Amino acid sequence: MQDMERMVANLLYDGRQIFSKPVACFCFDRLSMNAAPTRAGEYARQIREKYPAVQIVNIAGVLASLRFVKVPEEIECICRAGDATIEALRQMLTTAKPWEYEYQWAADYAYYVARAGMREAFPTIAASGANAIMLHYSDNNCVAKDDSMFLFDLGAEYGYYSADVSRTFPVNGKFTVRQKELCFASSGMQ
Repeated sequence: MQDMERMVANLLYDGRQIFSKPVACFCFDRLSMNAAPTRAGEYARQIREKYPAVQIVNIAGVLASLRFVKVPEEIECICRAGDATIEALRQMLTTAKPWEYEYQWAADYAYYVARAGMREAFPTIAASGANAIMLHYSDNNCVAKDDSMFLFDLGAEYGYYSADVSRTFPVNGKFTVRQKELCFASSGMQ
């Protein structure tokens, strides 16, 4: 630890920048305002105290710019995650049946993602009927009725890169005239 402190002191003696999340945000890492400061928050406080010329810079902008441009290997990971997402969705749709619970459909999807050697990128939203209009619905505990629509928001993760796909389709596999009109009208707005 003393070696680390010596190295930091050598780097910061003449006033440089440290990139971090905003120091003001460290207090939000604590479980409550009465809790002891986090190690990161305490370290930032010590840096400011020992090296007043050092500027702690918000790293969010730097990270955002790095995330914007992808190298071919990153693009490959994203494509593999996307391909696995679509394939797992297709496989799930071949086995899904009306009158099953939303969580059963989500579990089938998770199974096919796992079979591809991946994991879900985020909790799957599996919403049927009126649940499909609730933003970030996550209960996934209702029965998918035969004549209703089903909304999925799902994605696989590969190499820490994620796919994020939203799809709406009829539970029984057949659009009514009205469902088809609404579905295709909304897809034109994407």
